Amino acid sequence: MYRYNLSPIEDVSTDWLRSHLRQVLEEVRYHGARYAVLRRGKPVAGLVPITEARALFEATRADRAYRD
Repeated sequence: MYRYNLSPIEDVSTDWLRSHLRQVLEEVRYHGARYAVLRRGKPVAGLVPITEARALFEATRADRAYRD
């Protein structure tokens, strides 16, 4: 079972992410860091550990099954 991560989500620009991608992926993988990717100051994507992404997917799927 996934334990919810309450750490803050850091905003990063696409340009900064492009130049620091390896570092960011290591922080996400090993430290559970979370990032909101901004393009022109607006959020376009999020980077979260795979366990969190899978838990969100499963919760969404279960919610849909419950509503149907």
